[in-house]
Amino acid sequence: MVAQHRAGTLKVESTAGTPKSFERVVREVREDRLIPGVDELPLVEFLKHMPERPIRGEVLLPGYQTQKVFDLTYEYSQKILNQLC
Repeated sequence: MVAQHRAGTLKVESTAGTPKSFERVVREVREDRLIPGVDELPLVEFLKHMPERPIRGEVLLPGYQTQKVFDLTYEYSQKILNQLC
């Protein structure tokens, strides 16, 4: 990832593209988000190059009950942490 950045070939946008209208941006922010580490962007690779400090993630999962959100957040956080260590 660092080498790609230095070479000017790093792509950090999603291939799904950026919403074109304000209404679509609002909808994506509220309804179309994924659990960190699930999408196509290289989250673990990005985090490997960050300075060591506490990080946090925001997980918005409309339609899921609170306990399910907690369970999924814990599960995917563990997967990310295992890949980082």
